[in-house]
Amino acid sequence: MSTPREQLVYEVVRRRARGESIRGITRALGVARKTVRRILRKQAKRREQGDDILGAAATQRTPRASKLDPHREHIAWLLGEYPDITAQRVHEELRDRGFDGGYTIVRELVGELRPKAAKKPSLRVETEPGAQAQVDWSPYKIDSGHQLHALSVVLSHSRGQYIEFFDDERQPTLMTGLRRAFERFGGVPHELVFDNMKTVVSHWEAGEPVIQLTMLDFAAYYDFTVHVAPPYQPQYKGKVERPFRYLETSFFNGRRFDSPAQARDTLEWWVEHRADARTHSTTGRVVGEAMREERTTLRPLPRTPYDTRSLCWRVVDGYQHVQHESNHYSVPARYVGALVALRVGVETLQIYDRAARLIASHDRQERGSKSRATLPAHVARKRRIDIDAMIARFEALSEPAGEFARRLRAHRRYAGRELTAILELQSRYSMSDVLAAIEHAASYQAYKASAVEKIVSVHGTPRSLQDIVGERTRGALRETMRRPVRQRGLDAYQRQLSGAHLEIEHDRGNDTEGEDRD
Repeated sequence: MSTPREQLVYEVVRRRARGESIRGITRALGVARKTVRRILRKQAKRREQGDDILGAAATQRTPRASKLDPHREHIAWLLGEYPDITAQRVHEELRDRGFDGGYTIVRELVGELRPKAAKKPSLRVETEPGAQAQVDWSPYKIDSGHQLHALSVVLSHSRGQYIEFFDDERQPTLMTGLRRAFERFGGVPHELVFDNMKTVVSHWEAGEPVIQLTMLDFAAYYDFTVHVAPPYQPQYKGKVERPFRYLETSFFNGRRFDSPAQARDTLEWWVEHRADARTHSTTGRVVGEAMREERTTLRPLPRTPYDTRSLCWRVVDGYQHVQHESNHYSVPARYVGALVALRVGVETLQIYDRAARLIASHDRQERGSKSRATLPAHVARKRRIDIDAMIARFEALSEPAGEFARRLRAHRRYAGRELTAILELQSRYSMSDVLAAIEHAASYQAYKASAVEKIVSVHGTPRSLQDIVGERTRGALRETMRRPVRQRGLDAYQRQLSGAHLEIEHDRGNDTEGEDRD
């Protein structure tokens, strides 16, 4: 838009060119005669000599004096000696030197004098079809207050994208998302580029990343190479970083989400009708069409998908439930106090007994919701701990343990909770240590869970539940293999290759027949 000064100059020149007098222009525009004459002289000079931009800049008004002028050299010295010094610290230094001005002008001058880091030029790299995909996470908080984690996997050639909202960024969740991305793409890229995420990189040695063993197994199963981007270089995987900006401007802008389910349903629609249907600004092609063409260059999917579920062990409480991520899941009543295995997927949670038999299957509850998932077949008649089932569990362990449980029931008001607490000690100690602590407590007639816990903490050896289960398995194997296995000599294998063992067996058969005849 033109400024009022430019409009005035235009009107004066235009009217003068039409032959109007200076007096007439003055009356028409309401300005002084000397103003009109000055404008006409300046415009005539411009037409003869042209515009001198440098000269005009030199004739600009000089800046006013500042309180910081006497301190400019000292501020420049501070920035040279301490490149990371803050404006607040510079202000404190100037106050000690007698400066009585405010912080704002110090901050502005520090920003002006501080050396600007030169930006490194970025080289855009285009990859061959099927060669690479880039992977990254980005968290978003929706209107309902839920935190969603968006996993994005982008094919570097076609810019085809898989994106989905999850509740966390754990390793099983990441592998589940990658599996679904491969299924969407219709194949597996030759290489996947990650940043330094803990679910992929275990640690760094000699400047090289050491990949998590589970992730290595997953990569070997799907036959792709793991490539870790250098730390603090987001432009290294810009093909997956930039789409998050597109997600924020095109998906989240102008939309409200009252639940994670609503956000996931809308995202599925948005990917199909917006993200895949758009023409990419760099490739100049429709994303969905380019992705379908790239599908032929991807490595084939395995016939059976990788099992991305995680495994953990839990002790069933007296209410027939096991706890996972603050939620509780029901099991049949006969497993009260038993050690069970949880197979946790993104959408389901399955519970197995120690013989690997499936005993319950639940829809996985939202993380942190503190809900109780109870199947109709597992509903107890009374909403209280089944003490008889707990005592039966102790009797199955040993006779002293059963006697201890019965006496504890007679002495304690809330016996069910006490018995549950004792059984849950096997998540930290071996059952042999717990049974020894029970017998020790019984000898002092200390029929309470706190006494057993104190005794086992002093005399027992703390271990993880996986160690305890592993020790039980090794003990079972030793019991099965009590008969010693004698190692063969090397000559036995040579006889096997030459066929001499057949002759020996034939001779033994003849000798036996002779003995029978005798």
